Amino acid sequence: MPPTTPAGNGPPHGVPPRRLPVSTYRLQFHRGFTFADATAVVPYLVRLGITDCYASPYLKACIGSTHGYDICDHAQLNPEVGGDADYERLIAVLTAHGMGQVADVVPNHMAASGENPWWRDVLENGRFSPYAEWFDIDWEGTGRGARWSERFKAVMTGAGWSS
Repeated sequence: MPPTTPAGNGPPHGVPPRRLPVSTYRLQFHRGFTFADATAVVPYLVRLGITDCYASPYLKACIGSTHGYDICDHAQLNPEVGGDADYERLIAVLTAHGMGQVADVVPNHMAASGENPWWRDVLENGRFSPYAEWFDIDWEGTGRGARWSERFKAVMTGAGWSS
């Protein structure tokens, strides 16, 4: 339980009170709907009575991602939806309209793609990669993913890939 004031009736001094969304609207970010597009629709959402925007993932995803769950870098915004200034402008507009944001963050969603440097490292270094345990890989090929595991082993050994 979070700390409260000495009287026990609210958050400590300087901590804003907890805010709960009343009505949300999903913003599906991709290259066709950016932070700038979201910023432009905020006044309309306010008129509809929306209190909070429920944002799809907007961290750096694979190029052309329409959903954002195929993340390649958790430390960067997706450049296809905008940069830091665009994001800060969206947050400023939401705040100016008394709106909040619910961020859809799924830390274990990552792309098994060459665009993901952690995945590339696993492909290059196998189980010795510092990122090997970040992915659910059946290294021994004994489970339901055995056929995929054989393909993975072929790639890792340079033997190629057959379907």
